[in-house]
Amino acid sequence: MSDELILAALHSDPPLGALVVALRDAPERAATARRFLDAARSRARARHDAGAGGLEVVAVWTGLVDHLVCALFEAVVREHALPAPGGLALVALGGYGRAELSPRSDLDLLVLHRGAPAVGAVVEGLLYPLWDAGMDVQGVARTVDENLAVGRQDIRSRTSLLEARLLSGDPALFGELDEVVISGEILGGDPAPFIRAKRDEMAARRHRYGDTVYLLEPHVKEGEGGLRDVHTALWISQVRYRLRSPDELVRRGVVPAR
Repeated sequence: MSDELILAALHSDPPLGALVVALRDAPERAATARRFLDAARSRARARHDAGAGGLEVVAVWTGLVDHLVCALFEAVVREHALPAPGGLALVALGGYGRAELSPRSDLDLLVLHRGAPAVGAVVEGLLYPLWDAGMDVQGVARTVDENLAVGRQDIRSRTSLLEARLLSGDPALFGELDEVVISGEILGGDPAPFIRAKRDEMAARRHRYGDTVYLLEPHVKEGEGGLRDVHTALWISQVRYRLRSPDELVRRGVVPAR
């Protein structure tokens, strides 16, 4: 992919056309992804240097990564002649699902499917170029029923699914995930077990990183009063009040907008 195409992709909305064409060349996918990410980092850095705040920089970076991941997904699906968008969807989870991706954050991806025979090849086609381009990516392929089972067994998976965001593919399939797992199982069930599990998780985390805010070198993400405590409060509130997003907490009057 030429520098001109990369610049054109960065400045078009969405830039999928040029990217999908370039990413069709499987042997060059990692190199293309790396060059796009280098250009994207430069763009995000320029916004930061120009005085943009953290939320704006995060929004810029998340959007650019969305473009790359969606284009790569489309290129890989076409390569394997799968019936996308029907029966296959690419979903962001966790912090990426919240659209709060920092420049060095990891990506959590879910390939949602109905039993597509080549779904494993799609996951590999997504992960390997992104790994080779230097990104920290975790990816899984699951059906709706498999997500339901995993969410019941593992509190971290349950929490990650709470923040699921459709990136590309079949919106009806994502709607099933929402109806059965997110709205039905996670938000529609008894909130008490989730709240207990998150409180236990928080206690264990604080024990590991220090049970006080008065540390000389605090862990600003995992330590007491850190970012993960803020996330935990939001997750518990969402489940307690059966809300799909933290913004709804403001509309419901649970927390003030400020």
